[in-house]
Amino acid sequence: RAAFAAPGGIAGNFGTGWTEASDLRENALWFGGKLSRVLDDVHIREPRDPLAEWRLDSACGRVELLFRPEQLHQARPSVGLF
Repeated sequence: RAAFAAPGGIAGNFGTGWTEASDLRENALWFGGKLSRVLDDVHIREPRDPLAEWRLDSACGRVELLFRPEQLHQARPSVGLF
């Protein structure tokens, strides 16, 4: 699953792999608050290297996104007594 928001009212929500046996899709784009559904499957390509580029694209061509990580974030939860 991938979701993003950008300045200017642009946002997206994409999922893959869990609705393929049905006609349901959670893929959508928002432009200035207006919803635009993406009916085709969106393929999310995540590399093994967390600092490598990763892509989202659809067969219809409406979605072609490239993300470039700027830094590595690692969660280090502290478990135990405070």
